[in-house]
Amino acid sequence: MTEAVAAIARFAFEELNAQRVEIRCDNRNERSARVALRAGFALEGTLRHDSRDVEGALRDTQIYARLRDEATNDER
Repeated sequence: MTEAVAAIARFAFEELNAQRVEIRCDNRNERSARVALRAGFALEGTLRHDSRDVEGALRDTQIYARLRDEATNDER
């Protein structure tokens, strides 16, 4: 999964000329958070009680991001 996320980010930066790529996940989803970190994304913050889960309970969303210049620096 980490390789797939890294490939998508690379495509966004190189082919789409994106300046920023975000990953958002439920703060309880530890596996998704680990994938984001392994792919070089940084935790930027948490949106508290921003949406509801499938049971209707309020949930928090973590936002991870990677910037174009960070991707370029990693490849050097």
